[in-house]
Amino acid sequence: MKISEKNIQKRLCRILAAMLLTAGLFAFAEDIRQPESMEASCFPALGEKNGENFGEGRMPGVIADEIEVPSIYSDHGDVPADSNHDDVPAEDTKEEAEGIVRREVKRGALLDGSELPSYFDSRQAGFVTPVKYQNDNTCWTYSVVSAAESDLIARNIRIGGSVPTNGTLDLSEDHLAYFFYHVPPDEMGNTAGDRNIPLTDYLLAGGNHIFTTFGLANWVGLAKESAVTDWEREDLDASDFPNDVHMQNAYWINLSTDFDEVKRMILKHGSAAVSLYYSGAYLNHAAYYNPRITTVNHAAAIVGWDDNYSRENFRRLPEGDGAWLMKNSYGTTFGDGGYFWMSYEDASLTSSSAKAFVFEFEDAGNYDHIYQYDGSAGAYMDSEAKDTGSRVESEGAVANVFTVPADIQTRYQTLEAVSFALFDVNVDYSIQIYKNPTDASEPSSGEPLLEEPVRGSTSFVGYYTVPLPQSLLFAAGDTFSIVVRLSKENGEEISFFVDKTYTNGSWISFVNEVSPGESFVFRDGVWQDLAAEGVTARVKAFTDDYVLPAESILLSQKTLKMKVGESAKLTASVLPENASYTQVKWSSSDPSVAAVGEDGTVSATESGTTVITAQNAGNPEICDTCTVTVSRQKKDEKKDSENTESEKGNGPGTETESLREEQPPLGEQPGKAEPEKHKAEVKISQRPLTGDESKPEVWILVMLFALLTAAAAGKKIE
Repeated sequence: MKISEKNIQKRLCRILAAMLLTAGLFAFAEDIRQPESMEASCFPALGEKNGENFGEGRMPGVIADEIEVPSIYSDHGDVPADSNHDDVPAEDTKEEAEGIVRREVKRGALLDGSELPSYFDSRQAGFVTPVKYQNDNTCWTYSVVSAAESDLIARNIRIGGSVPTNGTLDLSEDHLAYFFYHVPPDEMGNTAGDRNIPLTDYLLAGGNHIFTTFGLANWVGLAKESAVTDWEREDLDASDFPNDVHMQNAYWINLSTDFDEVKRMILKHGSAAVSLYYSGAYLNHAAYYNPRITTVNHAAAIVGWDDNYSRENFRRLPEGDGAWLMKNSYGTTFGDGGYFWMSYEDASLTSSSAKAFVFEFEDAGNYDHIYQYDGSAGAYMDSEAKDTGSRVESEGAVANVFTVPADIQTRYQTLEAVSFALFDVNVDYSIQIYKNPTDASEPSSGEPLLEEPVRGSTSFVGYYTVPLPQSLLFAAGDTFSIVVRLSKENGEEISFFVDKTYTNGSWISFVNEVSPGESFVFRDGVWQDLAAEGVTARVKAFTDDYVLPAESILLSQKTLKMKVGESAKLTASVLPENASYTQVKWSSSDPSVAAVGEDGTVSATESGTTVITAQNAGNPEICDTCTVTVSRQKKDEKKDSENTESEKGNGPGTETESLREEQPPLGEQPGKAEPEKHKAEVKISQRPLTGDESKPEVWILVMLFALLTAAAAGKKIE
């Protein structure tokens, strides 16, 4: 990254600020809690870069991410849903806590009945990219990007036509941090005014995986690393930094109860992002165990595990063996080449709020457009209900209504997929799409487009993208609604995620502009507009451009004859009239003979032949032609034309013109050969004279002229 002297000064100021904050807050780090706030922060290293001292002097996070996600077993009774390892003092419940941890380790079976290996290392499978060193308070981006890179490699997802490897894939953490806090404008204009506002320098603000989930869902995507960008500028244009991948799904897994499911997801996706508490006091070279502190201040990625990793490796001894293999963002001199082993029993990973985040990404070109109203990345939680506060009874529904812009380039789009986000587990869903609802207050009042609703089930809390079984065609100006019906086998209410304007803790604010007629919930048998509650359901639509091809072009003329200097206009009709591209591109095979303008006007400039071609803008092979022949005017035609122009107003056949044409050349003498040529006949018009011609003055002039002419010819007037 290119850094100016000014930016270096900024970095030094940040480091000094971090040191001052550390001095005042470190003593309280273990006890501070702030309900309804979610914060995972980390600071660049201030201490040594090797061994157990690495990270000393870092500022710990002071507000923890306290959301407790439900276990997927909570509906089945396999593991108590209310397991909470830090509700009772550890010394009083050591054996009980140990039993819970050991039961999780020993369960060893997936939901599908298959057995888990006791050891797995994603590095050996080639799923893990090289360790990096974070420059700022952005550990959250390094954790997420590492998980994204591993997912893309593990699932062989092509990016721009190429399959990524751990030696070629390098996504930008700076890109994610910048555009999370500088939200790009929405091309559809549906999220105008929505934003994420850091309450300090965005590189110091920190972040967490919860908010990052919804930032990524909004197509604040990931892009390949750029070595020349100065990310401390405030005026970067998102169009100069196109995304390479977009997130499709995010799974939030309760790490304390769904321990084995985290392993299962790592086998499939290569990595999981987690928040943890870090202090160099608990590090023994590459082994880390924190027995007490459940708040979190750092983020890393789990890339493997070893059920038999000896407890003797840790500075403080846990009750049993076993550890997660962690990829850190402190450079390769930290721990064991940038990696460390973290005990299964670490307090920050076994608390009731401990979570693992698994993300699925796809190439950014899989869909052309996103329709959404939830433009900020907040995850508002009701502290009393311990959920989002937005709920619907089983068999209820959430819906968003969108309109296809009138000015889209292709005139048509196809709906390909939809998405939604739930703070609940094991939810059955049924999706139907309605076209042009007849009642703006009832999303389901339009024409249903799917022969059968799309049905499925979720497992974890998180964000889900559901491809539709068929493409649904919409024209510019059409309105469509996405209705997601939700139900649970046990009949309980379902909590769904919403976007909302609020401030989280002291580090970030979210702004979501709501308008009536956009977002709805179906409760108690009626549709209710969520604008009245000041929230927006996180329901989105994904479309592709659709081209209705032109079949033919017909020109108004097939041939055209022109004279030099003339112009003529051709018209082109594109069929069918409702084709996506009705624009026509005009060209001339020889512009020196005749050129053609953008409106089909042909201008002849030189004699010859040229072919005028009209091509369809969407498909140049659809075309029609007109052969234009240009000729010069003949001299007589040109002279006649010139005479006509110069004598307008006199008119042909006037008395003066007749006399002038019949006069012999002056100076000819009589008595010469060819006497007939010397006869001077004065032809007097026999037609009645009108107007000025009948005046005496005119006759006098005519007679005088005749006498002079006769005298010159040696004749007498009879």
